[in-house]
Amino acid sequence: MSAQAADLALLSVGEGTEQVPVAGLTRRSLRLDRRPGDRTTRDGAGWQEAEALTGPASAELRGEGVFLSGTAMDFIRTVFLEGESEVFALASGGGEWRGRFLVRQLSFDGKAEDEMRFSIRLTSTGPVAFSPSN
Repeated sequence: MSAQAADLALLSVGEGTEQVPVAGLTRRSLRLDRRPGDRTTRDGAGWQEAEALTGPASAELRGEGVFLSGTAMDFIRTVFLEGESEVFALASGGGEWRGRFLVRQLSFDGKAEDEMRFSIRLTSTGPVAFSPSN
């Protein structure tokens, strides 16, 4: 499975030599969010003033696809049930997003004698970084 296809991304778990590819995502969305901080001053006559980029940043990844193996499916299910955050990486043609995420939602869908598909929703629990492809 190649992560270089324009419509396919590779989801991995772990860091460095411990990084393990777990799924190919055929649909995905990554939402980055930063809420402005609020402040009220005497000069504002009671109005709040937004301070640009002072609020915490967060990321949410949603994806649909197939697991690369039964072991990968078992691992993601265990991560969800234990409620612990893990380092996830999403690699696509433009580069790689990496950070610590909590699996907030996990669903499975499949037909008899067909591949098991899944959808996943991850929410960041710390900083998220982007590394462009070379």
